[in-house]
Amino acid sequence: MRDALADARSQLQGLYYDTTFSANSTVFGCLRQLAPATHILLGTDFPVGQEVGVQLNIDGLEQLINNEDRQAMERDNALALFPRLQPHTA
Repeated sequence: MRDALADARSQLQGLYYDTTFSANSTVFGCLRQLAPATHILLGTDFPVGQEVGVQLNIDGLEQLINNEDRQAMERDNALALFPRLQPHTA
């Protein structure tokens, strides 16, 4: 049974997650325990999510993460996941 649980956790840690409406210490804390910061992406559900909810989520994340993690979640992690979207520099 332990091997199955460890295998399931390992598989879950390999997935990517977004932050849509998770900007509270309980939900985000659980996510951070499960997934490495490199596997968390900014998600807003815009335009389906109302603007006020999106803004509350972004504001809440600012209280939960440092600037380095924020940049990673807002940009760098997505570019690592989708390298073809990297800006081409001359």
